[in-house]
Amino acid sequence: MRRCQTRLRRFWVTKGWNMDINPTLRTLTDWAWEEYHRFHEATYEAVDGPRTFVVPDSLPILYFGDLDAYWASGLRVVTAALNPSDEEFPTKRGDPFERFPAMRGVAFCPEETATVQAYIEALGSYFSTNPLTSWFGNAAGDRCGSFEPVLNGLGASYWGERKGMRHTALHTDVISPIATKPTCSGLRQRKMSGCNQTVVAALAERGAPLWRDLMAYLRPDVVLLAVSRADLPAARLPKLDKWREIYTNPDNGHTVRAVQESFAPGSATWVVSATRGNHTPFMNFKRPRRVEIGEIVSGLVHR
Repeated sequence: MRRCQTRLRRFWVTKGWNMDINPTLRTLTDWAWEEYHRFHEATYEAVDGPRTFVVPDSLPILYFGDLDAYWASGLRVVTAALNPSDEEFPTKRGDPFERFPAMRGVAFCPEETATVQAYIEALGSYFSTNPLTSWFGNAAGDRCGSFEPVLNGLGASYWGERKGMRHTALHTDVISPIATKPTCSGLRQRKMSGCNQTVVAALAERGAPLWRDLMAYLRPDVVLLAVSRADLPAARLPKLDKWREIYTNPDNGHTVRAVQESFAPGSATWVVSATRGNHTPFMNFKRPRRVEIGEIVSGLVHR
């Protein structure tokens, strides 16, 4: 441990970070890392024997994006899926931390403020570094991603002002901040080794309360959700009959629903989702339709 501390203090001095960290954020950060270590070597039962499912060279992703820019936004928007993909930690080019370079070569020590700051820096610089464009799109706009057009209809973007938008959005995951292979959608029926609990249920046991506490901290006005009906209970979200339809796609009849949820006393958040499960959110809607959905959601918020 002493060796770790010495190396990290040198890393901190080199970076010159401000060491003030919000206590709630630090608690959430510690919680995410506790989950990561709890499952890091866990296995599920496969036909050919137990298999690990957590991406080995990875870190828990509490959120993706520029938290300071999010706080400065007039409209606070968060997107949410199930859990991070293994593609967030690519190995083909030999650097699994290419999307999170501030954590490259850093061993996380929760009692070391320097490592907590390194971790927060890594999360905050995600969209200005090397985001997963197939999911998030890009700043140039030639790849629209999944949520980004809906965000744009709300006047928001993961890139905020860099993309000409007034508001900066964050991305989160409701079941777990841990990257798995396969992701949660492919682990729904897999049983944990040594017990009758599914992998998704085990991850959600503390991962979903972590997400809700993160929402209580972030107090978003809107959450755009990519969670199927089957995953709503695990995500601790209301059953679909509590949601109301706000948009029907004239091209194919697919619908979007919304519900108001309180994540913290005195707060009200519009949670919005397409009603059919999809690996990529809102893919049943063409790009102009997704922008239109964002505009409708904006009207809900400002009603």
